[in-house]
Amino acid sequence: MIRCTFHLNGGALSTLSCPGIGFFAAYSGQAGSTRNNPEQAFYNWYPKPKGTIDEYSWDEIFMTVVLSLTVLLNSAFILTTTLVYKKLKRKKIEAKTEC
Repeated sequence: MIRCTFHLNGGALSTLSCPGIGFFAAYSGQAGSTRNNPEQAFYNWYPKPKGTIDEYSWDEIFMTVVLSLTVLLNSAFILTTTLVYKKLKRKKIEAKTEC
């Protein structure tokens, strides 16, 4: 796991430090109360554009699709095995009546 830290220096560019990898100049915000303000990271600065799906929504969508496919495949398996069982049972009865 790589653990990087962001060293705020009051300027438009601060230093992103990744031990074992290096130091990088990184943008730390526009001028004003939001620059170099760690508390600002906890708030939404702007609403998500319409149609945007975040990573948590993707997880929910993925799990819903997986669950739906599981139910569908299980239903198809049960239906198939039931039909095969009935067909085999019918053949067995027909074979007994022929004798």
